[in-house]
Amino acid sequence: VGRAGEFFFRALRDRAGGPRAGAGGLRATKTTRREAATVAIALAEAALDLVVASCCEVAGRPKGSDGGKNVVASLLPQPVSENADSARIVLQEGEDALSVGDYRKAVVCFTKVLELAPSEYKLCQRALLKRTEANRLLGNDKAAGEDFRQQWLWGRGLRWPGHYAIIYILLRRGLVQGGEK
Repeated sequence: VGRAGEFFFRALRDRAGGPRAGAGGLRATKTTRREAATVAIALAEAALDLVVASCCEVAGRPKGSDGGKNVVASLLPQPVSENADSARIVLQEGEDALSVGDYRKAVVCFTKVLELAPSEYKLCQRALLKRTEANRLLGNDKAAGEDFRQQWLWGRGLRWPGHYAIIYILLRRGLVQGGEK
């Protein structure tokens, strides 16, 4: 279970008035109000981070990527889109157009990628990044800015590994035994 789990279960046992035998080397002490408050704050901060990550995910992803499902179901892992191979081909066409200076065709291709497979994170992120570049080269700074914001928000959604590091730090602070620093 680990130290965090042992501390958590000890806290639950102490609150319920259960035996405080030192199983597994735990000290036979009662959980203080300060420890309980620290655990509650850590859990609340971790939950808040997940809510913020979910909001970034929903706000930043392409329209239609939820497949008509409710928001919570759309945050769960999805099967690979049946149009993923077509989207990869169109993405390559867009990258080829961008490399030869046909920026309008590139924007059209990258937009089509977002329409073909809106739930394919890596394809869509790459298409958004490249569409941002194509729009900038066309001089369309407004569209480039919108794409950049969408890409940034979606990139900070649930798939951003930083959220898991933040949650670990928050929960570790609250769930590690009080005597450890």
